[in-house]
Amino acid sequence: MNGWRRLLRPAYGPGTVSGFGDGEMRQRAVVLVAFSMTRDAMVAALMVAVTETSPGMDVDRLPDAEVRRLVEERAALEGTPGLDRGEAWLRESQTELDDKEYVLLQACFRAVNRAYPVDAFGTVLLSGSPLRPSLRCTVSGCGWSRPEGVLEQLLLEGVEHGQTHAGGER
Repeated sequence: MNGWRRLLRPAYGPGTVSGFGDGEMRQRAVVLVAFSMTRDAMVAALMVAVTETSPGMDVDRLPDAEVRRLVEERAALEGTPGLDRGEAWLRESQTELDDKEYVLLQACFRAVNRAYPVDAFGTVLLSGSPLRPSLRCTVSGCGWSRPEGVLEQLLLEGVEHGQTHAGGER
């Protein structure tokens, strides 16, 4: 079986908790869900969020935290199948957009690149194989590592550890 060796991308969010409204008193727990999203899925999520809430919004003037909030909310509403459909729509429809939609799409690309920097890499290296994954921190002098375990739990620990070395507000 093929192994892998790659740095984990930095994690963003959650910035807000969604789902409050009618029946608020009956809620028993807040469940946090993490999505690993491609750039196209984030752009599609932002574009849908903007067109549904405020079509005339100047996306270039949105603060990074607001861009992340809109993307997170759409991800929470759509789930993985919806994000996959949005990404496929984005790839297929770029040539069919009218001028106004195309300008909005380009603004969404700029906003996502700004809020989720494309050149940012984490500090945790995932290596091994799918059956025997391992993690280690690449920061000089940091001896943190996890030699093996369940992949999903290792990835969660790696993202949490990587945030300890993050510089500045993300």
